[in-house]
Amino acid sequence: MKDRAALVLYLGVVLFVTSVHNQFFLAGVLALTLLVAGGRCFKIAKKAALAVLMFNSIVTVSYILVTWLEGGFSAGYVVLMNLRVFLLTYLTFLLNERINLFRAFDFSPTLMYLMSLAYSQTVLFRRLLVDFRQALKSRALERLAVRDLYRHGSRVASFFCDQVHGRRRSGHRSHEVPRLFQ
Repeated sequence: MKDRAALVLYLGVVLFVTSVHNQFFLAGVLALTLLVAGGRCFKIAKKAALAVLMFNSIVTVSYILVTWLEGGFSAGYVVLMNLRVFLLTYLTFLLNERINLFRAFDFSPTLMYLMSLAYSQTVLFRRLLVDFRQALKSRALERLAVRDLYRHGSRVASFFCDQVHGRRRSGHRSHEVPRLFQ
């Protein structure tokens, strides 16, 4: 029951945060959320910052460039947008640490089934990602160049996209890991 109540509270806070357009109020909600997290607040904040860094950087730079060219730049909007995304990500990581989603969804067999599927896929993909990293590390005789790391990352991302979309690689070696450096 506690997990279900926390999930409902989280969904309510998400709706509330997405409807508020005052960055000072959102900063206050973030401060309150940091207090609720207690001793883990900085670890969760670091995880949330790393998770949103690339996406927010691209969106922010794109927004600044477009609005600068059009003459409608608003620093307040940039702060609001980034603060909202960080807060929502922080709340999600905090929820993930605090509740058991299986217990939160135990009232519905259909939701439990979907949760089981999603969880098993997440565990499988996490294991595959570790396997890919270890394969790269074990085959490298020296420190890899950034270009090689990007190439490996793109191959891994391509593999996961193929898996998500149900595409299989053709040929007799479809079960093997894609070649790293071609």
